[in-house]
Formats: sequence, C-alpha cells, structure tokens
Amino acid sequence: MKDRRIRRWRTATALALGAVIGVMLVAPPAGAHFVPSISHIWSHIKAKGDDRWAKIASPSFSRTRESTTILDNSVGSSAGFPTDTLVGQVTIAVGGSQKQLVQLQASVNVAYNSGTAPFNFNYYLSDGDNTVLANNSQTFAMRVVDSADWEAGPISWVRTASPGTHTYKLYAWSAGGTTPSTLVSGFSLIATTHPFNGTGAVPARQAPAPRTAIHH
Repeated sequence: MKDRRIRRWRTATALALGAVIGVMLVAPPAGAHFVPSISHIWSHIKAKGDDRWAKIASPSFSRTRESTTILDNSVGSSAGFPTDTLVGQVTIAVGGSQKQLVQLQASVNVAYNSGTAPFNFNYYLSDGDNTVLANNSQTFAMRVVDSADWEAGPISWVRTASPGTHTYKLYAWSAGGTTPSTLVSGFSLIATTHPFNGTGAVPARQAPAPRTAIHH
C-alpha cells in the first residue's frame, strides 16, 4: 500500500507540473506583457534615480578637467594685459546651486625662441577678462638665460565660482633683452571643483547630539 501511494503522489505531481507548462505554452500574451511591464516600471525608477543623482549626489563630488592644448607657443613682448599671449585654457562646469571653490594647477615648459637673452618669461592665471586685475592671479617669472636654456614652472590658484561653466586661462609675455621671444613646449592646466560653498571652510555638518552628563 505504501509503495502504491507514493506512485500515485508522483503521478499527481507530474500531471500538475504538466498542466502548468501547458498553460504557459498556450498563453503567450501574459508572458509577452511581462517584459514590457518590467521595462515600463524601470523607466520610472531610472528617471527618479537620475534626477536625484543630478540634484543631490553630483554637486557633492569634486569634478576635474585638464587641458594640454597649447593655443599659442610663441610668447613675445607685450605692452599690457590686452596684448598678453593666451597660452592655453581649460573649461569646467560647477554643479549644484551654491558657490564652490575651484582649484587651478598649471605647469608650463619653456625654452629660448629668439631675441637677445637673458630675458624673463612671465605668466599668470586668469578667471575671465584679464584686463580686470581682480580676475588675475599673482604673476610668476622664469629666467631664460641663453639659446640652450629651458625652464619648467608650476603655478596654482584657488577661486570662488558660481554654478555654471567657467573658463580659466594662462597668459604670458616675455620681457627684457632685445625683442625677446619664448617658446612654450609643454603645457597643462587642471581645474578641480570643491563643493565647500565657496568659503574655503570645512563643509557644514550636523551638530552632534548633546552628551548626557555623567556624575561620579
């Protein structure tokens, strides 16, 4: 009797499984609507996630852009800011809805090009119109001694920037000697955003909960 019951149970299970498979085979519309339904639901979830990332997460992280493109590699003399040579520039987007800090780091490799040495190669960074002194960094200088001389110099600067796209530039001019001209053979300008509300201070944090006094 026991063996017969087991065989009957196995037979009933097999019939039930066959019925399920049969329903799946003869009723494809239900299965056909299942994948589109998942795709429809995912489209709503993904849109919400993308929107939250753009509004919340993205501004909370630093962004970095670098340019190594030399716009003009021959730097001659200049009568003033309007005629300084634009060596290169980098463009970066500041995200979020508040001001952030933008850290600029540049390096430039120069060599003698023409003229009577020695003379100076002077360079600086600018945020916007370089004829406005407040837009410019401190000026740095490298001494070009003779035709066999080459120099490499770094420069760094920090600026406050409002949300939006900003372009930072490196200008230069040669001064001293006779008709001085410096050849720029290498250039890099890196801009990195820091979402510290443009104050340079540590980001605001939630105040810790007061501690319960412990009496001995």
